[in-house]
Amino acid sequence: PLYYLSRFAPASVFTFLALWTVARSPSPDPETRRFERFLFCAFLGAMAIFCASPHQRPDLLTPLWVVGAILAGRELAKLVATWRRPVANLALGAGAALALAGALALQHTVAPTTTPAIRARAIAALAHDVNARAGSLPMLHAGDHASLRFFLGVMEHNVEPSVAADALAGPAPILVAADTDDPELDRLLHERRVNIVTVAQWQDDSGWGVRVLANLPAARQIGR
Repeated sequence: PLYYLSRFAPASVFTFLALWTVARSPSPDPETRRFERFLFCAFLGAMAIFCASPHQRPDLLTPLWVVGAILAGRELAKLVATWRRPVANLALGAGAALALAGALALQHTVAPTTTPAIRARAIAALAHDVNARAGSLPMLHAGDHASLRFFLGVMEHNVEPSVAADALAGPAPILVAADTDDPELDRLLHERRVNIVTVAQWQDDSGWGVRVLANLPAARQIGR
């Protein structure tokens, strides 16, 4: 509920007000009342499922916006119906202008400075570099970096560190995308005495990052 209130404000406030209205004073019209109950049950039922799920993210609530908007719209219509037309037009126009200005400011000033945006730009550049230099070589993914796979244009499952180490130790050219900090993979490579070359790497101040490793056959092809 707090995710919904914060991400869809200010309309979300009217959604919860509408839920209270439906529960406290349902419409006397049977058809309207049935539709109210459908929206009421759809919203709270879905919200209960999202609350019970261990995987909780604000963007997962996006489908609820349709139901919530219908509920909130009626409450807003009741409010605006008491206003004079010039006042309503001015308020709605000002609200739309403020919402647009806020969205533009958020998108162009705040969002680009967030950690996910900084990481996305860096991984995009890394993927472009890898594609340009070694795009024809096969690659395994030993780290859970969905953004790297997205910018590489692939959808590959992760492999275990042992599988990645065995592939790098083999005679066939191979690349492996992994975390910059992967002690298990590093230990296996050290035990197998595998010679590797870091084709590309990026890491932020917190230690989060990606590296693309190549065995010697792959490194020779890249160096041609």
